[in-house]
Amino acid sequence: MAVVPLMFNRDLMESLKTGKMRATTRTDKLAEPGDVFFYKKRKFEITKVYQKEFMDAVQSDFEINGFDTPTQMAMTISSYYPKLKPNTMMYVHEFREVKA
Repeated sequence: MAVVPLMFNRDLMESLKTGKMRATTRTDKLAEPGDVFFYKKRKFEITKVYQKEFMDAVQSDFEINGFDTPTQMAMTISSYYPKLKPNTMMYVHEFREVKA
């Protein structure tokens, strides 16, 4: 188990705080299952990491990433990674809060 420094955009913090966000999709693999990260004294554990094409992840994983629609997720992630193509391979990092 490692502590990983996952950073989140300010716009997504509310989804993380409320538990709506249960995954983060990135261009790089940033963690392994069992790794943890912290947000404001709350501990989260990575439970799964898997690869998907960008548009597949948008269509199937938008809700666990904290978004209301696939379009919202696609636009947000594309703003972070402007050169993304629909078939770019992404890493989905699923997580859960670890209660003390």
